[in-house]
Amino acid sequence: LIDAESNMARSNADFEEAKNKIREMSLTVQKKDQQLATLRVTKGKLHEKAESQRAEIKKLQTHLQSCQGEIAKICERVETLANEKERIRREAEGKTSEYERKLREKFLEFDQHGKVQVKLKSFEKKNKEQ
Repeated sequence: LIDAESNMARSNADFEEAKNKIREMSLTVQKKDQQLATLRVTKGKLHEKAESQRAEIKKLQTHLQSCQGEIAKICERVETLANEKERIRREAEGKTSEYERKLREKFLEFDQHGKVQVKLKSFEKKNKEQ
């Protein structure tokens, strides 16, 4: 009888210990379930944010392509204007050189030291005509 009571007491103690372990495990499972639910919500939010960012990236890429096209047009126009400017400069330079040459032929001559001498004959001739 004493052995039976001792066994019964041990069984009750084992039973209480098992109940406590089951309660602890149950609490742990509840905590893990809450953590899992939180992680699922976080995952959903992150997925939405990623989708939003992908859409924004596509929008920015489209804008970038548009800007690159505009930049290419501007560069092309700048190059055209630079070429036009150079052509006009060369043309003006040629006309200036030609004008200076004709002016020298008509009115100026250089002495042996490189000094400019006015052709008096040309001036005298013009004065007489006037």
